[in-house]
Amino acid sequence: MDNMGYMDRVEAVAATAAKAVREKTHDKRIIILYPRHRQHTALIALLYKHYEDRMYYYALSEDDNDLRSFLTGFSHDAMFPINFGLSIRNALQSSESPREWARAMAQDLTALRDEQFMVLLDNLDLLPKHDDVDAFFLELPRHLPEKFRSSSMGASCAATPGMILLWLGWLLRWATMNP
Repeated sequence: MDNMGYMDRVEAVAATAAKAVREKTHDKRIIILYPRHRQHTALIALLYKHYEDRMYYYALSEDDNDLRSFLTGFSHDAMFPINFGLSIRNALQSSESPREWARAMAQDLTALRDEQFMVLLDNLDLLPKHDDVDAFFLELPRHLPEKFRSSSMGASCAATPGMILLWLGWLLRWATMNP
């Protein structure tokens, strides 16, 4: 088989897939990718290719076992500029309201960049299902700027808020679970 012909076909398929991803995600503020989706890694690679240096990746760890821990870790992550997260940290100190925390996170994300960008949250299903998590993720998109896109990966990402966000037109669930 001609190696160059094969590579041309692979690149053509990748370009078609990239176009499909852009078309499905261009107007969505939040995208949930399931880790068992058969093209999980390819979708992440396409998002990286599209957003390049305008993409921020945060993988939740077992230390992010509640909303407060997640936000603390996220607001201190080295991928962000040194002044990022001040609103989140202040809200965590002054309020117990997940809605206030969501507004603070949106404020920090709004100030992050002028152009469109992506925040990719991996292992989001490590956050336990809880009312404060639901309230946070329902409130967050209401305050995010148009330039913001978020992609989340987790097998059981907040179904109730996810459905409400889907109805509001802010969410795309890439939910195929085929191996």
